[in-house]
Amino acid sequence: MQQLEGVQSLRDFDERITSHYMGFSGADDYYDKASAMHALDRIAIPTLVIHADDDPYVLISEASRHKQHENPNVVFLNPQYGGHVGFIADSNGTGDDGYWAERKIIEFFAWIEQRRWTPYMVLSVSHVSENGTV
Repeated sequence: MQQLEGVQSLRDFDERITSHYMGFSGADDYYDKASAMHALDRIAIPTLVIHADDDPYVLISEASRHKQHENPNVVFLNPQYGGHVGFIADSNGTGDDGYWAERKIIEFFAWIEQRRWTPYMVLSVSHVSENGTV
């Protein structure tokens, strides 16, 4: 419990606890080695990435954004709001249940099915509209 003394943030926790018990030299080492950035350019199947600008835990670097944009198998939806996996929309009385992210995932799979994607095809992400709809 002494290691928790003075922990004020998730980063402090990762620096003192996570990295120590998981064999990393510190929080920066942990964040780097656990990052998906190292695999983004090798994604070979259709992949949907949903990340909100206001996510307080996961920050996407410019290098990661570039790799996602360059990989035709990655569809990147980047709404302004949503926090960390909190993509809930207002229920607007039109049958919308408010589960924005779940709808986007279903739309993404429908889009893949419609194109009869196989692992040997390369996707174009030019179909993604300005507001992020697939």
